[in-house]
Amino acid sequence: MPIIENLQHTFKHSWKDVSLASWLKYPCADRPDVEAVDIAARKYEPGTGILRATRITIINENLPRFITSILGGGFGFMLEHSMVDPRNKRMILSSRNISFSGVVVMEETCVYTEHPENSNWTLLDQHAKVTAFPFGVSGMLESFMSDKFIKNAQKGRGIMDGAIDRVRKEGRHALDYMKEESSEAMRRLTSTGEELSDALRREIRDAGDRLDEAREAWFSKRDRSSVAHAANASEATPPSAASPPPSSSDHAASPSSSSSSSSS
Repeated sequence: MPIIENLQHTFKHSWKDVSLASWLKYPCADRPDVEAVDIAARKYEPGTGILRATRITIINENLPRFITSILGGGFGFMLEHSMVDPRNKRMILSSRNISFSGVVVMEETCVYTEHPENSNWTLLDQHAKVTAFPFGVSGMLESFMSDKFIKNAQKGRGIMDGAIDRVRKEGRHALDYMKEESSEAMRRLTSTGEELSDALRREIRDAGDRLDEAREAWFSKRDRSSVAHAANASEATPPSAASPPPSSSDHAASPSSSSSSSSS
């Protein structure tokens, strides 16, 4: 008969930090049996902001002899489908084993939501269902897998806390780096701005000097042209002729005219 387990845990961290850290949990030293977690597919929905992904987890662990005699070994694969809804602050991870599915099926669902009593916390609801098929040993196999689920769930919480710490630390490092880069960029920008201002002032000053020189040259040329024009004009104009002196006949005529006037 299948065994169903329901667990609940509160992370005293924001949903944003928890949802991000969940992608960074493995591999880690606390779960050496989880050798790798690879993303097989992912899809982003721009309209809803939802991210969907499919991941494959490679597990290689040492199992008791009676379990390996049933399963054939401890190497296997888990398939996980995830849905991250940042708008509603809800993340659902659903996984099941691919390997040994003809012998035992382990189905697990983790739901991460914002804690209803504290928006800075995250509530985890974890559900598992174990179904074994071999006649006569199914109950033993289901009990073993159920106990292992509970132990791994407890480890997983500690792993999540460690991943959250890494996220925050890396976030602080990234923020410090961005601040340093921004400061350096501002310093370079200020330095460049000062250099440009100095260069612009020099250009304006040089342009003013060149303008003064051009103005002086133009006035000098105009003055020389005026002087030359006046000189040319004076050379081209002949001197004015003096009024001719009165002739002797004119002098002689004047008394005659007077005499005639008297006689009359």
